[in-house]
Amino acid sequence: MGVISSLWSLLKSAAMLSGLALLYPLWRLFVWMVNTVGVNGIRTVDGKLETPAIFYEHPVTKRRVVFVAVIHMAEQEYYRKLQQLIDSLPGYTVLFERVEKLSAEEEAGLTKKERAVAGGCSLLFKYLERVCDVMGLQHQKKGLSYDPAWINTDLRMSQLIKAFAEHDLFLIKKEEQAALAAVDLSRDKSAQLFLRWIINKLFSQLPAFSVLFKALASFSKKKRLTEALILDVRNEVAVRGIKKHLANGHVVTIWGAAHLRGIEEELKVAGFQEVSRQWFTAYHTRDYSFLECVGIRKSGA
Repeated sequence: MGVISSLWSLLKSAAMLSGLALLYPLWRLFVWMVNTVGVNGIRTVDGKLETPAIFYEHPVTKRRVVFVAVIHMAEQEYYRKLQQLIDSLPGYTVLFERVEKLSAEEEAGLTKKERAVAGGCSLLFKYLERVCDVMGLQHQKKGLSYDPAWINTDLRMSQLIKAFAEHDLFLIKKEEQAALAAVDLSRDKSAQLFLRWIINKLFSQLPAFSVLFKALASFSKKKRLTEALILDVRNEVAVRGIKKHLANGHVVTIWGAAHLRGIEEELKVAGFQEVSRQWFTAYHTRDYSFLECVGIRKSGA
């Protein structure tokens, strides 16, 4: 029985590897197609992950909107160049996305369920900071110099938490929060190495992964609702802010690249037309070896 069981396990492993080998060319084709068509304004070109700054103009009013599509953790040079672009547009009202932290008063007023939602959000933000550290990247809030004159046109964190709690949604499930909180990436070297490999692969093919994750999320009602709250509701807030401040002149708005499609649609409905686009490199794909990242050194190393 032991021999038969071993052979069966071997056959299953071989079938799985064969399946992956057959799927890989299809995945490469899918990646190429997504990069060719583009998705939410992000693209990968020659091993570089890029995001755009898009310039729109209204043909009648001549008002201009510059949408700076960003990712929230990237290489330091990326934010330096974005800052240069923003600073090169004097007289523009600068708007930005940021769900601010809870005030002491707001935190004290949370219900039990809202506290669980808030705990998941805090844990997610903590791990994003850890990812920045492990990958040697910079977070947007540190990479850009937020002038006091810049205007936050996003939801309050308290509003987002209440909306999530009302629909019984959690960015990290309650039962998973304690387990994740116990993982210390700052001390676990093997976890750091593996995380580097995963994040590098994710960034190197981010447009394709974005499409894949969105397709998978479409099968879950809760994931669709989560996306609607994170993207669609906040897009409406962003567009209201843009329209409000256009009354005073031209506008720069800095939002995550995932918001581009929704906000752009509203700008086009309002009559704005794209006149130019500049691309900025957020990340250069790195040559991380999978074997090294799981603790197996290259031969001869």
